[in-house]
Amino acid sequence: MQNRGRRYWSSSASRLIARLDVSFVKEDRRPAFVLDSVEGIELEHCKAERADGVPGLVMMKAKGIKIHATAGSVDFQGDSPGKKEM
Repeated sequence: MQNRGRRYWSSSASRLIARLDVSFVKEDRRPAFVLDSVEGIELEHCKAERADGVPGLVMMKAKGIKIHATAGSVDFQGDSPGKKEM
């Protein structure tokens, strides 16, 4: 799935996000993924275009997060009680 010109934002969700390609039409200074107050989100094989100096992923109050083989991010498994940028 390609999502041009948009960012992916998730709140109060529980799901697997796999093979998602997020890009922009014109430069966007926002993170591609924001996980806020979520539990059980898994990102697998995702790609996100991002501007220089902008994190691809921001987590806040997130539990049970798994990130695997996602471009621009290291593999991660765990919680983020505070703000974490990747």
